[in-house]
Amino acid sequence: MDSNDEPYIVGYKTQAHESNEPYITGYKTKTRDSNEPYIAGYKTLAHVSNEPYIAGYKTHAHESNEPYISGYKNQAHGSNEPYITGYKTQA
Repeated sequence: MDSNDEPYIVGYKTQAHESNEPYITGYKTKTRDSNEPYIAGYKTLAHVSNEPYIAGYKTHAHESNEPYISGYKNQAHGSNEPYITGYKTQA
């Protein structure tokens, strides 16, 4: 067999780990299952490991299917031509 015909390894597997469950790429704590986002900010208090690290803010009070308009105009806003960066809907 030519060396180019041999399969190459894309990962490692040990005999100790045999599972039909999916491979989880995130981390989850047993003490708290939170749907809150991570906050990308700094605190002056000591870090509490069970609190989420927030990278953004989301409030439950504001859920809208309308587009978020991030552009500014000097004229009055024309509703038929918004400057749209994206939509966010809750599935």
